[in-house]
Amino acid sequence: MEIIENSTVFQSVGGQLSLIPLPPCAELQFRSDEYWECYLRQLTLTLFHPSGMCAMGKPNDTNAVVDSELRVIGTKNLRVIDASVAPTIVSSNINAACNVIAEIGAHLVKKTWKKL
Repeated sequence: MEIIENSTVFQSVGGQLSLIPLPPCAELQFRSDEYWECYLRQLTLTLFHPSGMCAMGKPNDTNAVVDSELRVIGTKNLRVIDASVAPTIVSSNINAACNVIAEIGAHLVKKTWKKL
């Protein structure tokens, strides 16, 4: 915090970190390690790379939305082919995982329609 606040660039633009504590963390000492842990727990989010909302799993898994062929469990002719089928988010950029899911999904759709 001190490095940022005392940097030339930060000071040249008149930057200053907010002195208003986050309400859920107000009972903690402002700027303490405990405060910042609370702050991060309140404000951490995925922004542009959501995943896991339609997790893949076995049909008897109550947390699963799609099966191993990306079909929505309990429906016909409906698949989910995006990052939401990943049970957990990858630890790097999700682009490569999305490409793999899309390629597999396209293959599965083609395979299904060839049979019809």
